[in-house]
Amino acid sequence: MSKNLYTGIDMGFHLNRAYDLAKNLKNGNIFPFITTYSFNHLGAQINMAYGLLPVYPLAIGLILFKNSVIGIYFGIGLIQVISALLSYYCSLKYFKNYQKAFFFALIYIYSIFNFSFMIGSFSFGEISATAFLPLIVYGTYSILYGKNEWWYLAMGMSLTFYSHLLSVLIYSIFVLVILILSIVDNNFTVQKFKSFLYAIISTILMSSFYMVNFFTMLSDQKMSSTMVVNTTANEMKLSNIIIQSLDNELFGTFFILIIIVALINWNKLSNNSKIIFILGSFFTCFVTPFFDFFWKIIDKTPLKMIQFPYRFLVLSTFCFTIVIVDITTTLINRSNTSKVQLFKSSILICGLLLATLSWSTTFIRTKSNNVALTKPTLSSQLPFNNYKVDATTFKYLTNYYYNGVGDTDYWPVKSIKSSYQKDKLKHNFAYSSNKELLTHPIASSNKVTYVLKTNNSGDLDLPFFYSKNLKVLVNGKKYTYENSNRGTVKLVTLPKGLHTIRILYQPTVISRIAALLSIITFIYLINCILLHKKIRENGSVKYFV
Repeated sequence: MSKNLYTGIDMGFHLNRAYDLAKNLKNGNIFPFITTYSFNHLGAQINMAYGLLPVYPLAIGLILFKNSVIGIYFGIGLIQVISALLSYYCSLKYFKNYQKAFFFALIYIYSIFNFSFMIGSFSFGEISATAFLPLIVYGTYSILYGKNEWWYLAMGMSLTFYSHLLSVLIYSIFVLVILILSIVDNNFTVQKFKSFLYAIISTILMSSFYMVNFFTMLSDQKMSSTMVVNTTANEMKLSNIIIQSLDNELFGTFFILIIIVALINWNKLSNNSKIIFILGSFFTCFVTPFFDFFWKIIDKTPLKMIQFPYRFLVLSTFCFTIVIVDITTTLINRSNTSKVQLFKSSILICGLLLATLSWSTTFIRTKSNNVALTKPTLSSQLPFNNYKVDATTFKYLTNYYYNGVGDTDYWPVKSIKSSYQKDKLKHNFAYSSNKELLTHPIASSNKVTYVLKTNNSGDLDLPFFYSKNLKVLVNGKKYTYENSNRGTVKLVTLPKGLHTIRILYQPTVISRIAALLSIITFIYLINCILLHKKIRENGSVKYFV
């Protein structure tokens, strides 16, 4: 496995991000606002739109290991370990049982849904964000039914902002549904409202660095986003969900079998688990034509960016995992006779074997019929999927030309109107007095340098995306620039001759303030988790940290 990376559709996109971040970290820059080492060195503001947090483990792996493939697998493993620890911690606070917490972490993190999307399609940001769903759900549960530890909700939602924006929307809907159930159950008070308000304010403060950067990017010029499709065209039939799960996709065979066991033993489930099972079933039906009217409405709004309703199955996976843990441990712990102990061991071994078989099947499907990459040329096209990358060809995907999935995400709209111009940008063509000029950008952290010779005095349109927050130096002197008709940096009336041109991105003062505010809020929330003390005054609970 360590010899190759086998494509999920989004693999090239995230490997470019990981490579760019690793190069920045090596040079002492902890956050690249623009991509200069990869994505064709165009200065795309991808990291200001798409959360960078999950990419750090991959970048660390690339720094630690000379073999890039091993480095990426190390990063994926590190993310899964962190996810498992967070899941274990939150489920232990909920179940108050070490065995149940262990099972929850194991089943949730290594579920077929999560594993197949991580390895099969490399939906990296989306699946990495699932690590913070337990924090969000426990925080919500704690406010409504527990110890009022609202900071877990704030922490989980903030970290999701820095990982995957669409997941914030999906998880917020989950929280809203739980909140509605609480209100219907007449279990919502003024104090609980205040706690949700604290969580919302803390989320905004901790996520302010991401939010400020996101809106700063949008203010530069009109930006493109990821592929937009009709959600109604991607609804799933309930029968297909069941059939695919039995074929070890989506939920997986293991999930389906244990869910059937839970239904047979419905009376043995706790009341909480019964409600959670209904929630999981609701979100499963939510992605089907049962809710076609809802998705038709969504398609007429900006929320169309959800793209695929099946994204909500992550909520079903979470809910069903709780139910599976409940029924499994209940049945196993009914008796302590020797025969039952043998039965317990057999069940555990069979379950682990079945789960291992499920994971193996997912990986085997992913690695089948993949072709090796070759060194790209000006006319080459990266396959959409079904390719593999080894340590040697890794640089073809990152440091050379990238023209795969997501290669034009968050480009200026003006830059993608013409396929011809898109290709010229990817291959770093400038225009000197309207004549094509091939450039060779020299990348550094948040900066690109061009050394080129112009034969005539005139405008120079460089293959670097325009932003209001750039600083341009020509031969060491500051030079004014404009936004070209292809959304790039244009130097007006540049004299002829040999020029060294440096383009540097300068973060705004507001962005720096937001970064400080986010760090302070993060420290405060960590402090709440570790050191909070409860003091009851006049029937209310106050928290001092």
